[in-house]
Amino acid sequence: MRGLRAMACSLVVLLPATAAAASPLDTLIGVWRGKGMVRERPGATLERAACRLTARAADDTRISVTGRCGTAGGTARFSITLRRRPGGRIDAVVSSPTLPEDIGYGGTVSGNRLSFGATAPLDIDGEQYSSRVVFTFDGDDRFVMVESATRLADGERQIFFDMRYKREGETQP
Repeated sequence: MRGLRAMACSLVVLLPATAAAASPLDTLIGVWRGKGMVRERPGATLERAACRLTARAADDTRISVTGRCGTAGGTARFSITLRRRPGGRIDAVVSSPTLPEDIGYGGTVSGNRLSFGATAPLDIDGEQYSSRVVFTFDGDDRFVMVESATRLADGERQIFFDMRYKREGETQP
């Protein structure tokens, strides 16, 4: 479903930081549930959404995230591959049947925040947008994620994704 593209694009976190740069990301391997609001497309009203994410270590530098998000209008499944890079950088590739192609993001960790930006403009309904996703962590078992999209033609900015996540249970996959 094309309208859930923003949800699939937005879910680009859950990568633990290196031991030298300990951060709240160290604890994010596991299962998470989120609730909040999403906007299906530019100009649409925000609507309630729920998500479930599972993050597993693929190797020392990669994390594999799978998940599903839904609104009253439908659900979207997605997968994300995250990779640590030198200098504290984190890259992500988001894939979903709701997306016309994979989307790349680049980001950094600073304190209790992770900030990501799409590496290329996103085409949404024939218009070009930049995407910015910010995660703010509250301890080891909660984080907030907000995605904003800015139309490149005129700078109009809208919130597309505003979710609060909690760890589900004590087990880590």
